[in-house]
Amino acid sequence: MRDPYRSVQDRGDAVASSPEPEELGAFKSAHARAGVIAIARASPFTVHLHENGLVVHGETHGGKKPRGEIPFSEIDALYFDFGAFFTDAPPRVTIVGFDGARTVIPNDLEQLDLVLGALDRRVTDPISREARAALARGERLTFGPVSVELDGIRLDEESLCWSDLAEVVAERETLVFYAREPRGRFGWTRLRDLPHPRALLEVLGMRTDIVLEGLDPRVSPRLPSR
Repeated sequence: MRDPYRSVQDRGDAVASSPEPEELGAFKSAHARAGVIAIARASPFTVHLHENGLVVHGETHGGKKPRGEIPFSEIDALYFDFGAFFTDAPPRVTIVGFDGARTVIPNDLEQLDLVLGALDRRVTDPISREARAALARGERLTFGPVSVELDGIRLDEESLCWSDLAEVVAERETLVFYAREPRGRFGWTRLRDLPHPRALLEVLGMRTDIVLEGLDPRVSPRLPSR
């Protein structure tokens, strides 16, 4: 995800003012290296949630040390990996900064939904608003392998115009794009490859029908009646 969602000035202002806001809570993960759950560790993965961002400490999978302070205004993309299809486990979330730094929030974090709710309000909400306004202006939007354009969508180098797109089915791990009959299924992509999946679905919902079939409520779109 890049401009027009965030301006260089917005990012510069955020870096210049590294505030010391009210701390909303600190949450720990029991995740150890190689995905083994440990009851206790010397330095567990911890997220301190502030009104303007996150501060993370500890190690994630593979012993990687995450970036420390992550202002909401410095987050370029959020990726959600729900893992196995037949489970109801919460997602593992990857945060990507405008500088390319990646931080993985493990899915066993205490009060994970509180952290995800803050990311949703402070990052996904504004990106969704800006993306929908950009599409209304006729701008091309890119969400990983999916491009949304004035005339239609592009997926895996193939294009489909809006009038031929029947619906998008949002499943727990995939988005499936269906063309009108007799063509049928046009293509699909994994949810974990899509930055800001909720924002993408809300953009698509401006032009076509979205069918929710097993999509986790944490990334479900808020769709107005068309």
